[in-house]
Amino acid sequence: MTNDFPHGTVRGYRRHLKEKTVTCDDCLAARRTDRAAKERAREAAGKPPRQRRTTRDARDA
Repeated sequence: MTNDFPHGTVRGYRRHLKEKTVTCDDCLAARRTDRAAKERAREAAGKPPRQRRTTRDARDA
């Protein structure tokens, strides 16, 4: 696969994961911004914050 994808976006972040490459700072920042916006939206809707799942949680479920 080639490395010509949109860096600095969530799509770019996912592509790094798919290609198993080191995530660049721009893509990581885009992911953080996206997650923070989603958490703010959940809070505004009156929903509790999402619980982080750990490997142990997934294994025990």
